Amino acid sequence: MRNAVQEELQTKESEILKLKDTNEREKQMIVDHYKEMIQNKEREIHRLNNNLEHVNHQVQQYAEQKEEEMKRMQVDLQRKENTVQQLLKQRDEEKALKEDERKQKDEALTRLSAIAGDRLRNNNPGITDLSDPNRPMKIAEKFTEIPWVKRRECVIMLLHFLTDSYEECGKLVAELDRHIEQAVTLTHCEQDGDKSGESSSSSQNIPPEILKPIKDIRRKMTVNNMEILQKKLLDHLKIVRMDVKDDHISACSKFVADCIKYAWMMQIQDPPVYIEWDFPSDTKIDTNILRSYTKAGDQVDFIVWPVLYLHKDGPVLNKGVVQPKSK
Repeated sequence: MRNAVQEELQTKESEILKLKDTNEREKQMIVDHYKEMIQNKEREIHRLNNNLEHVNHQVQQYAEQKEEEMKRMQVDLQRKENTVQQLLKQRDEEKALKEDERKQKDEALTRLSAIAGDRLRNNNPGITDLSDPNRPMKIAEKFTEIPWVKRRECVIMLLHFLTDSYEECGKLVAELDRHIEQAVTLTHCEQDGDKSGESSSSSQNIPPEILKPIKDIRRKMTVNNMEILQKKLLDHLKIVRMDVKDDHISACSKFVADCIKYAWMMQIQDPPVYIEWDFPSDTKIDTNILRSYTKAGDQVDFIVWPVLYLHKDGPVLNKGVVQPKSK
């Protein structure tokens, strides 16, 4: 029995050893398997690390490349911006230069136009400023509004008021023209000590573009000068007409004032409005320039009102009025 037990024990021990050996082999297999797995993972990790390094290197190269491209683009953009700014500055300078040239051209054209206009209008009755309330046509209209009288002695006296005023205003305008020329031009005198103030030249020596504006200013100053002019002409009328008394002037003060005003306005036109009143008695009445007053007839008895012309030898603005001799 003891042997049987020993055999059984040996059998068990043998089985145990086999189991141990099997277990060890399995254990070793498992360990080897995991070692292999670990090695594979380590190789995979190494490979991945290598790939990651490669990718990082590529990313870094790409980033550096893009950064370099960005720098080049910024430099190129800055260069283009500088070019654009230079072009804009050049454009603005050219625009300003062209604008300045345009202004200078416009100013030159304006000056030339003004000079041409002054030359054209100077002493040219065919061109009239329609905005001027005292142009010849308007003067002619107002001239006809002056009331007349019927008595011959009164008519003649009133006509003298007008014609004397007209002639004296003409002298005053000529005197002003001389003063204007003396103020703007040098005159040639025979001796340095000549104090006569007379000039051998005339206002024709002054360029029209200078003379015309002066004449325009003189016309515009009519209202300002009228008070002095009225006094000056009234004193003159008393001197040249000894038979005219203060009572005569006072009785027709409105008529005299109108005569002085319109005589002045006619004489300062460019050229002056011309009036004609020399129609001797018994001369034939020219119906082209004269009309009858209160009677009918074909011969002049006396002149009532002068003929009004646009200028001397020019077209008639208003016919004159004469009293014919009775048939």
